Amino acid sequence: MAQTFNGSFLPTVIVGNGEIELAGQGFTRTVSVPTRSALNIFNKIAIRETNLATDTLGLYSFLKVGSDKKARIASMRPGEHLLRARTNGCTWSPSGKIRLNTDVFDTCPVEYMGEECPDALWGDCLEGIFGTANNNDVRNLQATAETQGFLQLLLDNIYTGLGNSFSALYNFANSTLITNSDTNALYLNNGTSPESWAAYKSQQMDSGTCAGIVTILDG
Repeated sequence: MAQTFNGSFLPTVIVGNGEIELAGQGFTRTVSVPTRSALNIFNKIAIRETNLATDTLGLYSFLKVGSDKKARIASMRPGEHLLRARTNGCTWSPSGKIRLNTDVFDTCPVEYMGEECPDALWGDCLEGIFGTANNNDVRNLQATAETQGFLQLLLDNIYTGLGNSFSALYNFANSTLITNSDTNALYLNNGTSPESWAAYKSQQMDSGTCAGIVTILDG
C-alpha cells in the first residue's frame, strides 16, 4: 500500500522493494511512500494441562491395547493366612495360595482432524508472507521464512491444544457435571460461547462409554 502526495517542483519518485527511488522529472510530481505496517504475531500465554506422558508423580500406567481395542491388566494377590503352628520333624504341609487376577476393560478410540489451507491467508495483509518470487508460492505454507515460522507457530498451538483436549477427556469424559451444565446452561456463566460448548460437549460425551478419572471417582 502506498500514499500519494502531489506538489510542484518535486522529482517523480517510485516506491520499489520498500525503498523510495528517483524516477525522473515532469510536470506531474508524485511521491509514493509505503505505509504498510509489519505484523508481529505472538503466542498468547496459555494454560497447559498436566502432561500425562511425563507422569511426574508416577500416578499412571501405560498399557498396550490389542486389535480388539481392549486393555488387559494382570495382578498378583498376596497369599492369605500362611502361618501355622510349628510342626515336628520333616512334616511338610504348605498352606495358602497366591492368585493371579486379570482385569479387562474397553478403550474408546478418538481422532484429530485438522487442516490449514493457504487460501485462508489470501486477500489481506497476511498474503504477503508468501513472497512474490513465484506465483505458485501463494499455495505453499513453506515458501518463505515467514510462512515457515507461521506454520511452526500453528503446529505449536495444535500440540498444546491436543494435550489440553486429551487431559479434559481423560479426566472428565462422560461426566454428569457436563450434563448438568448443559441442561441448565451453566456454561454461559463463564463466557463460553454456544459453539465452543457444543464442541466440548461432543468431545467429552460422544467418544464412547469410557469414563474419565473424575467421573469414576464421582460415581
